[in-house]
Amino acid sequence: MDYFINTEAIDAINEGMDTPGYLYDDAGLRGWRLKYTRTDAWRGYYSAVPVKKHGWQLVDSDWVTGDYSDAPDGRGASDVQLQLEKLAEKLASEGYKMAVVYSPTSNVFSTSYDVFKKGL
Repeated sequence: MDYFINTEAIDAINEGMDTPGYLYDDAGLRGWRLKYTRTDAWRGYYSAVPVKKHGWQLVDSDWVTGDYSDAPDGRGASDVQLQLEKLAEKLASEGYKMAVVYSPTSNVFSTSYDVFKKGL
């Protein structure tokens, strides 16, 4: 199943740049702004907050890690990809397109993601 994936925030971190304030959707519009949430003095995570005028609605937020042998159940990259593909099929059958925004966390072994829907 086809869905839009935004990795702008991850790409910026990997290239040694600042995390962008806004992220762009598949139409080239500022679809989301990034919000940082602190979980304590040293740790936290980013989440994508939809820009209301562009119509994206939050469906789910979670985190993913690699396909490591000690990855928690359902959190490995393959597991999450399968879950997202099933959700994209469901949303498409209901008349929505789906976008997934990946964002950094303070844990180098995990990435947060937010799933959005928008009417076709």
